[in-house]
Amino acid sequence: VANEKRINHLHPVVTGIPGVHLSIVGNGPAMPALQKLFAGTPTTFVGYLRGEDLSAAYASADIFVFPSAIETFGLVVTEAMASGLPVVASRVGGVPDVVIEGESGFTFEPGDVDSLVEGVRRLVEDPALRERMGRKGRELAEKLTWPAMMDELLDYYSEIAAGRTPESVKPISVVGYGGS
Repeated sequence: VANEKRINHLHPVVTGIPGVHLSIVGNGPAMPALQKLFAGTPTTFVGYLRGEDLSAAYASADIFVFPSAIETFGLVVTEAMASGLPVVASRVGGVPDVVIEGESGFTFEPGDVDSLVEGVRRLVEDPALRERMGRKGRELAEKLTWPAMMDELLDYYSEIAAGRTPESVKPISVVGYGGS
């Protein structure tokens, strides 16, 4: 649990949506500040979990929220989807590749707390939507096997080697910053 994970952005969720109980799984340098921020709210600090304990935490949840400013592959989001949880996550790293907007979850721009809260609110208020998205997420996660991902990567390489840009690859705009 580090500042870039933006767990503090969940405060409006737990204070603004009735009936929500937040469980924060993990440990790290941001914990003291988070414990102070969430004091007096329906929040449980679970600590670092792995294996069956982590699986049990996913299984006991209704929604998985990931407000992080950074993420590489989106593995934690895929784990949540594999557990049948609908996801509300920031559009960082691999998250847009695994979450189908409106089908397996909702995504938002990093730092857009209002959209984060709205996504959670929609899932809290609509149990049928929550169930449907959880099922769809599970179905999608089951297809995200290492062999399937490697086949897709090899297809990309084949397209590039043939001088073509794979259709699913979007151009990336890069801005450099040279300092003060």
